[in-house]
Amino acid sequence: MTRSLLLSLFTALFILPVHPVFAGSDSIGFSYGKNFYNDNNIEQYALGWNHELPWLTTVYGYRLTSSVEMEGALIDEDESEEDPTWRFSVMPQAHLWLDNIFRLTAGFGAGVMAGETEFIDHDLGGPFFFNAKLGVEVVLQQFSIGYYYYHQSNAGIYEHNASLNMNCIAAAFHF
Repeated sequence: MTRSLLLSLFTALFILPVHPVFAGSDSIGFSYGKNFYNDNNIEQYALGWNHELPWLTTVYGYRLTSSVEMEGALIDEDESEEDPTWRFSVMPQAHLWLDNIFRLTAGFGAGVMAGETEFIDHDLGGPFFFNAKLGVEVVLQQFSIGYYYYHQSNAGIYEHNASLNMNCIAAAFHF
């Protein structure tokens, strides 16, 4: 079941963006993040597809756009003997463009983890979670690089709620 879910997700990430309906407004990217809370050595490697939505407005002369991000990630802890955990999420986002080069991003979404949710000293509680990110990107034609703060929590729906708080770097290809 998990293998077919992973295969479907990664197939969708590579096939859907080349469909003519999506051409010209999407991006596919990779990010790396490291937890900075409680000195835990938890890392995240993510692959995501960001689909721009048609909504557009101007706020004080700056362009404000929206998108939805679908992302799969591998979460791993250095000292743990457990297999890494997979994370899948969907996150609507708002983007404030500054001078058509800098893009500020804020998003809030939800997702599910497949695998272990308890690390050595860090219990995420269960498979369902909410996530948020806040970041900045430099967009140069078809490529972008950026930094974002990533937060993942179960909002208290499980007994344990040790959230993930990560500093992340990202790179994306826009098409």
